[in-house]
Amino acid sequence: MKFWGDGHAEKHPELVAAFIQTCAIDFRTSLTVKAIEEASESIIGELSKVTKALENK
Repeated sequence: MKFWGDGHAEKHPELVAAFIQTCAIDFRTSLTVKAIEEASESIIGELSKVTKALENK
């Protein structure tokens, strides 16, 4: 990146490591959110079935 100048990343590997770690955390968070979303949809579907069954009694 020209803003920081040539070789900045090489001189500051801790910045590169922090960036990669942040990317990994963000990716893991997105996977967790997706899993929670899918589980929630499944729970809602099952609760809907229970509600309909109870209404028909």
